[in-house]
Amino acid sequence: MSSWKEEKVDAEETPSLDLVFNEFPNLDKLLSLLEIERCQLLDTGDENNAMTVGDQIKLAREILFQKCDYVTAAILQVKLNKTADHV
Repeated sequence: MSSWKEEKVDAEETPSLDLVFNEFPNLDKLLSLLEIERCQLLDTGDENNAMTVGDQIKLAREILFQKCDYVTAAILQVKLNKTADHV
């Protein structure tokens, strides 16, 4: 996760949210598996490990949201620039 967090999304040319999801194409499957594991750990009473897995889920979501926010800002900037060029 930490290496994915450090990678910058190249949204300069043609910003698209596809850039984010192409970086980690199976993120939704990973998060689902981690959530299943977390629930199984809770069912067996292993709260410490369940909390650790929960922290990993939270970190992955935070990274995803940050990257999406960055690309969305780049998309909006391109649209604003195009609008300004036509005024």
